[in-house]
Amino acid sequence: MASVHTGGASGSGAGAGSGHQADNDNQSVASDLSTLDFKRGDFSIDLLNLLEAINSEGSFAFNAKLDIPSSFDISVNDVGAISLPLGEAQARQIIKQARQAPYGKGSETIVDTAVRNTWELDPTQFTINWLRWPALLQQMCQMVAEKMGINTPIRAELYKMLLYEKGAMFKAHTDTEKIPGMFGTLVVNLPSPHTGGDVILKHCGEKVRYSSSKQEASCAAWYSDVHHEVLPVTSGYRWVLTYNLAIDQSLPRPSAALKRPELRPLRHCIRRWLARDPSSRKNPYIYHILDHEYTEDSISFRALKGPDIARVTALRQACKGLPVTIFLTLLEREDRGNVEFDPSDLQYNYRGVMGEYDDEDDGEYHCLEEVLESEYRLMTVRDLQGKIVAGQMAIDEENITDPDGPQATQWYRLGAVALVPHESLVDFFTQSDSSYYGAAHQKFPQAPINYLAQQCLQKNVQQHLLTAMLDLVEPGLLYMKSRETELEDESVLPNVVNAALLHQQYQLVNEVIAKLFKILPSNVFTSLRQWMIKSDGEDKAMERFNKVKGGLSLALTKPYNLRLKFQAISHLVPLPRDLAADALPTPVPIMNWAREMLHAFVKGEGPRDVTRHDGSSIVSMSLYFDNPILFLTER
Repeated sequence: MASVHTGGASGSGAGAGSGHQADNDNQSVASDLSTLDFKRGDFSIDLLNLLEAINSEGSFAFNAKLDIPSSFDISVNDVGAISLPLGEAQARQIIKQARQAPYGKGSETIVDTAVRNTWELDPTQFTINWLRWPALLQQMCQMVAEKMGINTPIRAELYKMLLYEKGAMFKAHTDTEKIPGMFGTLVVNLPSPHTGGDVILKHCGEKVRYSSSKQEASCAAWYSDVHHEVLPVTSGYRWVLTYNLAIDQSLPRPSAALKRPELRPLRHCIRRWLARDPSSRKNPYIYHILDHEYTEDSISFRALKGPDIARVTALRQACKGLPVTIFLTLLEREDRGNVEFDPSDLQYNYRGVMGEYDDEDDGEYHCLEEVLESEYRLMTVRDLQGKIVAGQMAIDEENITDPDGPQATQWYRLGAVALVPHESLVDFFTQSDSSYYGAAHQKFPQAPINYLAQQCLQKNVQQHLLTAMLDLVEPGLLYMKSRETELEDESVLPNVVNAALLHQQYQLVNEVIAKLFKILPSNVFTSLRQWMIKSDGEDKAMERFNKVKGGLSLALTKPYNLRLKFQAISHLVPLPRDLAADALPTPVPIMNWAREMLHAFVKGEGPRDVTRHDGSSIVSMSLYFDNPILFLTER
């Protein structure tokens, strides 16, 4: 009978309890600030200690014995059914059908037996015919979820068959994300006598050794960013099926179970920080380094792993109702020192220091003897849903709850969670080093402005987000006017205008139209029409029109390109023939205003900078009048 038996070494996972007790849950998160003892002024240290005390119930890796009967039916193309346990003759036949397994190095895929020496077959080259295999695989997935602290369904996608002969190995590495939602790897060691081939797994100062040779059949799993190596096989054949483990991205992200008392000291710590005057805070915002590694594309709450889930969940709950926003970020740190080293032998303990391990081959690597200079950069900022908030920014190392940091790496990226008080949002978004990223980011940070504008398109938006958007946009208008170059993202200004209209920020709308007219996308004027002309009557439409008329008139009477100005008119006040059959007509006063603007385009000395491309615009302009010929001939 097939089954899974847990056992062997696995990474340790501390419990969720913090030791604090509370008589009342409401009191535990909202009681007086003076009831807990904290080191006043050492917010970053307090926060670091409190977050480190929170752990998920799961481990970063686990392994288990499998009972696979001799009736297990697996066949390889051009070899046939494989007898269990695997014998020498069929192992050699499998190798003839296989190829040397490559490994990824940056964007390249390389075959180098000095780094990875094993044979692989694709799933199309073999078939598992045993009817009970799906049930056993599901049992393994349930075990992975239980042991690794994941409380949502897991799916396993078959990736490769691997065969390690004598001398085969794979040097230390981490796994790349191969399918959407991938968080880890499952290996199934099929019955095949061998010695050696142990897997060494290292993560955050912990080391696990998985010995497949000690069991006839077994399985093991680990998170993708866990550094691991396969030691050389010394005899026989290590026969493995590998699966990519993933979580359905449409499901809510699992959260670690937290005991309510854990939140009390964490909330008090954050409230003490927020209670200080912003000008007196040592940390205007704070970053906490996450345990696991993430990419720019994958970092979101759903993608968090292990204790990171528990800690960010705790922060979300502790910050509920407080004037602080939580972001997920990817930090880049560059250390400059005197000695180069091979980072594959290092395991990053992101919450403390980087450590070396006592493997027999450690002596061939060298750490930086002294870190002479370090530089942090923020590569991306995302909200908890993974939506882009900001791009590259410079950051201050003092705001990171990892003051010592890794001491032996030259360049790496770290995931982090950022806490930003509402009154510090503008400062947070404009902290770019202009010498590195250019002044444009500081003067008009497009990504943060667009993110805030999108949030402000909701009627029930929190006031601090609207305030932050206004505080970022208004100072940058003159700077953008002086540049008069299109934005990298054409959706920024339409979103700003629509958000301002929704929240009755008409002064901002007028300023954007008047100052940035030359770079406004035409859909801004389409949106203005939809906002102005509704089914509530002409009087209401005129009331709305008059709120933005000033900015429109000012922009349209400036000596801009004629075709550009007519394009704005044609989207704001299209000809009746160009309206959809069910569209509301333009009120007569607004149409008359449009005609006045068109007259102004050509009166006096006529339009400036006219080109042959403006001819069609002038003809189209004439159609707004009862006598087009008269319009074309009058001066």
